[in-house]
Amino acid sequence: MHRIDGPGATVDNKFTEGDPVGGIQATVVTDDFLNDVQEEFISVLAAAGVTPVKGTQDQVLQAIYKLVQSQKATAFTAGGSATALTLTPTPAISAYAANQRFTVKFPVNSGLNPTLNVSAKGAKPIKQYDSTGAKVPAVFVADQVSDVLFDGVDQILLDQLPSNSLSDPWALQPIGVPIAVFDHINGMSPPPTNSSYRYIKLTASDSYNTGVLSSESVTGTAPLVNATALISLSGSPINGQAVRLINTERRDLRAGNSGTVQDDQFQGHTFGDGTNAMRAAPSGVSSGGEFLRLTAGGLLVIMNDGTNGVPRAGNETRSRNIGATYYMRIK
Repeated sequence: MHRIDGPGATVDNKFTEGDPVGGIQATVVTDDFLNDVQEEFISVLAAAGVTPVKGTQDQVLQAIYKLVQSQKATAFTAGGSATALTLTPTPAISAYAANQRFTVKFPVNSGLNPTLNVSAKGAKPIKQYDSTGAKVPAVFVADQVSDVLFDGVDQILLDQLPSNSLSDPWALQPIGVPIAVFDHINGMSPPPTNSSYRYIKLTASDSYNTGVLSSESVTGTAPLVNATALISLSGSPINGQAVRLINTERRDLRAGNSGTVQDDQFQGHTFGDGTNAMRAAPSGVSSGGEFLRLTAGGLLVIMNDGTNGVPRAGNETRSRNIGATYYMRIK
């Protein structure tokens, strides 16, 4: 396309009908100008897939409607990874500008703190608004289609996934509360790691905690294992706080005195030494005795009382139990 520049065009490339009296020539409409104008219109029709028909005067309008409806220049499938996505629109953008908006089909589930790089102009964080109006890392899933608008700083996901008790119960759990999960059951899914919220697994050296725990320490031997770490996640209200990795410690929770750590112990007690309370040999137990006295003043050894089975002994003191994996929300 170009402005008229043939004989009789004004100095600012406009048309004039001329002035014969004043000796001003009328503008000559040249073939190259008309061809440019014609091909501009034809290119609009071609982009919309409209075939030119002689005698039809609304085809450019219909082509524009089709281009708008199909989002020809604004709807594209992203590429890249879960945390570093790319978008290659046609035509490419020359620079980022506020209110640039694209309809994006995501190829993968979102990772932690995802970014979007449009036309190789630099990666920008993909954010969404939470219920308080704060911008948080966006969450999306593979094949999700959403509008993304650049606000001058971040790429804002406008059509975010719903977050409620029916679709995502993990989003409603309070921060700092250990939650027991039977994650050994097939089909059970632990809290996701790519949401605006974040959980940790209270287990040492676990890949689930990548990027959110630091200074892990595991000391001692079973059953007296101590395992701790520091929360390391920007935006977490408990960032920098120490946490006990109780899955690794195999430590039970006890009411009262939050954070106070205790090892196992027996309450102090004594045994009587009545006639029938002790026996001199384990065979033929018939008087209710359940301890063997090795020698006068010696140690007592647990015995079978002939009724309640063989005592269960090991390297720890415990009650009957079933294991569960504890998670805790930190953001």
